[in-house]
Amino acid sequence: MVAEVVARLDGLPLAIELAAARLRLFPLQELSRRLSPALPLLGGGPVDQAARQQTLRDAIAWSDDLLGPAERALFRRLGVFQGGFTLEAAEAVAHGPPVTDVTDVTAGIATLVEASLLGRPTEPDETRFWMLETIREYALEQLRAAGEDQQIGGRHARFYAGLVERAEPELTGADQASWLERLEGEHANLQAALRWASQAGDTDLALMMAARMWRFWQLRGHFAAGRRWLEAVLAFEGPASGPRAKALIGLAGLCYWQGDWDAAEAAYRQARDLATGLDDWWLELEALFGLAFTLACHRGDLQAAAPIEQQFQFLIAEHPDPLAIGMGLATSQVVRLFAGDLDGSRAYGEQCLAGTRALGVRWYESQVLRTLALTSMLQGRYQQAECELLECLEVALELGDLAGVAMDLDRLGQAAVALGRAEQGVVVAGAASRLRESVGGGLTVESGRWETEHPRDAARRLLTDTQIETAWARGRAMRLEDAVAYARS
Repeated sequence: MVAEVVARLDGLPLAIELAAARLRLFPLQELSRRLSPALPLLGGGPVDQAARQQTLRDAIAWSDDLLGPAERALFRRLGVFQGGFTLEAAEAVAHGPPVTDVTDVTAGIATLVEASLLGRPTEPDETRFWMLETIREYALEQLRAAGEDQQIGGRHARFYAGLVERAEPELTGADQASWLERLEGEHANLQAALRWASQAGDTDLALMMAARMWRFWQLRGHFAAGRRWLEAVLAFEGPASGPRAKALIGLAGLCYWQGDWDAAEAAYRQARDLATGLDDWWLELEALFGLAFTLACHRGDLQAAAPIEQQFQFLIAEHPDPLAIGMGLATSQVVRLFAGDLDGSRAYGEQCLAGTRALGVRWYESQVLRTLALTSMLQGRYQQAECELLECLEVALELGDLAGVAMDLDRLGQAAVALGRAEQGVVVAGAASRLRESVGGGLTVESGRWETEHPRDAARRLLTDTQIETAWARGRAMRLEDAVAYARS
């Protein structure tokens, strides 16, 4: 509890001293609860101290009062950022009117750093600035007092809406890893922008932002947070629209990767109906793609999936976009697999793999490789499956796709057991189990309708229960990098 209070106060000596003085009035647990917001509570410092040291507010205000009008306006506007900001973001959000004209953001930031109101970048090639949470609270109070909070909050939301618009097409492309890393660094700001759009009643902005973020949430394991946001923005009343259909596809995608097939199927069907009514062929294609996968892979309902695949292929024939063609091949690969046509599935998969590599769409490449590896497993080609899975694992690691890494480790565990390395198979499956828990979900080798055993079950033909439990515990205790190295060995 003490560590939590100190962290809440950013470790500031003055703040800690003022908080400690309040222990005369509140027990530690109550003090911790009341430290949000911290600023109003932490008054009443020793009377023999200078005025600026008597309260945390005064200590910050003293520095603020030394600034010129433009620097003060810049300081309060930068309070809208959460988790830091880049110079590009600061210029987009804080430059110009409304109340005071801020003309030179770069010079103003340098002044704020010198005044210890901003933290400077710690790495030579980094351009990200940050503000202590207690100081940020003060800046936001000043922003509201100046009547700028709505306009600056709107600028902030629109800047980050623009960022995710630029990021969306890159999240399955050759630059996917760098864009995922960038969005991870801005996750707090992205959620603040969503919150502002939701509270301001800008439904389309909130829907489109959340819809464009779903792939980031899925790949980086933010399943629960992403689903909460999408469900919240979809609950807003509004007309049928492209943003709403797109958000439904995003929600369906997260439900799919969480293994919630009922919710995924329902959302994909809603999205398809909406997109058809809007005459938006790409959104309709995405909804059909997800629906076909859900029905084939996880419902095992090939009869229901067949007409969906036909609609899908008809749309592609009308709109022969290279990525759409690849999605069509991937759908045929999966449907053939679950129909028992393993050779046909492999033929579609190999054709699709060549196309995804030519386009540089790394995430789609990993999905095709995963299905090829499953086909190899079902054909008894365990060595080939292991090679395909190791390739897939490298792509997932490169992209930071932790749910994908967990699936690949599980499959590598299956291949290892089949190749006679039962202990290794159980160890890597244990590591996969722990990783899946840490990211809050993801598909497992038991999620689909394929006839494969979990490594622990398969290992019972080669190991005793004690050996299995020991190997499983060893895997669950491994760090990710150690588990990956062990799987590669």
